[in-house]
Amino acid sequence: MEINNHEFTVLLQNLTKLQMLFMRDKNLDFPLGFHSNLQSLLENILEELKDVFVKESPQPGLLKYEGIDWRIDVRTGNSSVEKTPKMLKAVIELKIGGKKEVVELSKERVQGLLDVLGKVKEQLDSLADN
Repeated sequence: MEINNHEFTVLLQNLTKLQMLFMRDKNLDFPLGFHSNLQSLLENILEELKDVFVKESPQPGLLKYEGIDWRIDVRTGNSSVEKTPKMLKAVIELKIGGKKEVVELSKERVQGLLDVLGKVKEQLDSLADN
């Protein structure tokens, strides 16, 4: 059987969507009339590979996320003469790949990070819904 580049790309995209749905424990709704043996085979393959999907990162160089802690630091001027406004910083400690990484962010940087993460969530949701 021969398929062109476009058909191959569509096949890979749909397999990725199927994998994402399966990993999120969503029902795999196959189209009416879909061959039951093929459906069973796909579900069995995904079930067997589930542990591999969880353990393996999509890219070999990426570390596994393990957790997050955070706090807000307030910094003020050193003396009563100084009229320095309070400087608020979010201190975020990420636990990644067995290590702790500490990041300090201003309010503006936190808002930017939230905006980007919101876009990432939207894209993941749209892929999982298709």
